[in-house]
Amino acid sequence: MGKILDIELRKVLQRRGLRNKKWALDMEESAIEFLLEKGYTKNLGARPLKRAIEQYLLAPLATTIVNHNFPKGDQFLLVSRGKKDNLKVRFIDPDEPNLTWQEKLNPQHYQQQKSKPLDLKTILRECYGSLAEFTCIKNEFEQLRQAYLDSDIADSKEDAMNEMGEADFWQSPDRHNVLSLIEYYDRFEAAFETTEKLFERLEDPDKVRLEFDPSILKKLAQKVYLLSTSLHAYQSQEPQDAMLMVNYEDKDAKWGQRMVDMYFAWAKRRKMNAKRVGSGKSEGKLYTIFHFSGFGCYTILKNEHGFHLREQKSSRSKMIEKARVRIDVYPLDSSEYHLLDDPKRAFRAFADQERGQVVRRFNMDSKQCKDAHNKWQTGNMDKVLKGLFDVMG
Repeated sequence: MGKILDIELRKVLQRRGLRNKKWALDMEESAIEFLLEKGYTKNLGARPLKRAIEQYLLAPLATTIVNHNFPKGDQFLLVSRGKKDNLKVRFIDPDEPNLTWQEKLNPQHYQQQKSKPLDLKTILRECYGSLAEFTCIKNEFEQLRQAYLDSDIADSKEDAMNEMGEADFWQSPDRHNVLSLIEYYDRFEAAFETTEKLFERLEDPDKVRLEFDPSILKKLAQKVYLLSTSLHAYQSQEPQDAMLMVNYEDKDAKWGQRMVDMYFAWAKRRKMNAKRVGSGKSEGKLYTIFHFSGFGCYTILKNEHGFHLREQKSSRSKMIEKARVRIDVYPLDSSEYHLLDDPKRAFRAFADQERGQVVRRFNMDSKQCKDAHNKWQTGNMDKVLKGLFDVMG
């Protein structure tokens, strides 16, 4: 399905009215998942895909063109999943503000030196659009490129494709795992190529640039961050997907919901897919199970396993009031997707999970957040609760 969608999307910019536009189409993972959901059914297969592209992508673009409501020249055409049942299309100009040659030349060396203490997580927390940040992201991408070339992905994909071509493949009990691997290889390759093209459009050998659109740099940093995490997961034989269970007592329900909101905010930031699997009550505690999917999802979320405490001084005494939520994270392999359709079996899958230690303490009085697992502390608790917990420290 992913390959069919990629072919159809390549045709999009060749349509009349689009082929002469200097636009680079970049589909977020969330947008790809949206089109796959709308364009595939068990009964019709991929036949509704073209209609989904027409309705959710080309129709809004056509309206934009007719109304001349788009910028001129080179543009990044960024497509992501909207808040409603739609796609969000955004234009971003890759060009920097006009500066004189001398204005660019004087601080250029200084900017490049500033990239040394930077890392991807710092940029994902706060991005200013500087050359220093671009240099840092590019260095990280080159490391990713080398790791990708050194990996066995190309050979493994060829083996999987050969296996799919065997006569008895569709009767094989392992066919779902093979198809899932091929889908992953295709997605990774497509995302890597998109990232590479973004760099190519930003790098002009005839120009010296100091300023970039911060949203583009943050987008690049996120792509490199997630692809690197995903490749590490693949090489460590970790699944990409995760099931996450939120457990709490009735009295801690508000804090439990706050944790749920935090993980959904994280998924939205990272362009992950998040779905509720089911909920219930066990041993006097409420629980809700969620499925998160996307590049490196489990590798990032596995560090959340354990207790997350909310601490605040009582208004009636000197005692510290605590609310406690336990997070369990399950590595979801493609062979276990059937659990997503059976909440009771999904719950039982967590039975062997270790109890876990305290992962994070949230002090509501000082607005301090301390992460015991990853060894960081911040006075900006709001950023953590808004889904930036994976890039703090």
